[in-house]
Amino acid sequence: MKKKNIIKIFSLIIFILCIISGINFKNIIKNLKPNSNQQEVKKDIEFETYFLDGEKIKILATAQDTENLLSTLEEYENGKLIKKIDCNNKEKVTVDIESDGDANYEFIATNTLGEKISKELEPAVLECRYQCIQKLDTLGVTSVTDTMILRIGKNISQFYACSTFYLDSLVCSPQGSEILMKQMLAAMKDSKPLPAPKMTKEYHYKNYPTNSITTYIELKTPRMITEKYEKQQWQLLDSTRNISGYPCKLAVCQFRGRTYKAWYTMEIEIEEGPWKFHGLPGLIVEIADIWDHYHFTLIGMRRENIKPVCFYRTDRDDMENVSRIEYLKGSREQYKLIQKRKKRRGQTMAYDFLERDYH
Repeated sequence: MKKKNIIKIFSLIIFILCIISGINFKNIIKNLKPNSNQQEVKKDIEFETYFLDGEKIKILATAQDTENLLSTLEEYENGKLIKKIDCNNKEKVTVDIESDGDANYEFIATNTLGEKISKELEPAVLECRYQCIQKLDTLGVTSVTDTMILRIGKNISQFYACSTFYLDSLVCSPQGSEILMKQMLAAMKDSKPLPAPKMTKEYHYKNYPTNSITTYIELKTPRMITEKYEKQQWQLLDSTRNISGYPCKLAVCQFRGRTYKAWYTMEIEIEEGPWKFHGLPGLIVEIADIWDHYHFTLIGMRRENIKPVCFYRTDRDDMENVSRIEYLKGSREQYKLIQKRKKRRGQTMAYDFLERDYH
């Protein structure tokens, strides 16, 4: 049965039930809408209405994009705010209402994210989600996992971590800052880790500007790194493997102190991949260094309803331009201080950056 027919039948059942119970359904739910001035965010919240029994109605608000989770859901009766629900950045929120049949109800959902100040570079043609696993010690016992976004345009691509984008977006809005403060206070109260990026604070832009890779690092004093846009020197091998339903071929390369094995598919003829990897005759589906300290695996793709390729945080006027090596050396010194503190607590932390050519 087609989806449209199912919706029609479901609507008819609701209408009949409303008549039986003496409720004017149109009066109960006057309007369901997201609360946002940004056009791109409006399509990211979907409402569904379910008739329960008697005079009860169930409203389900769903965030359609995991980068735009729900912040608040407000309930109005005859234009008066009667309830404000803190959604705690959830993907789905359900609320039940009881009506006398005469009141008009309005529900407004607000996104937490999507308010990051940005500069649109070009439309995106493909968005890929990668799972990245980073080993935090030399024995590989401790690791951290994050979801990474690769958004690809005709000429430019951007790559960033979901956890970093989430926190940066909270900081960028007054409402988000309030939510972040609540999360930090709750974490300190329960002696839990404070909200922080899981793995990296970096945003990478390939071929922006033309023939360059730009890396933006969100720090107290933001850093900007510009380097030459060059392909890795890949060696194509005969090995084949099926990954996530895609027939893949193997390629290897040495890049800035590490040797990598990459599996790419020619079914998606885009010479792209996670982080700074590119240049193979197809999309990289999986790639890891030979020690498996960093492991990227494609976990999802979409070609429709994609946000454009954007350069985030263009509002900062205190940005500092640094060289890649200079930034890595400075980060290493910070890492050494953290490592000493962890050793005093009996914790271990012994890993190196993706790029090891700064030694």
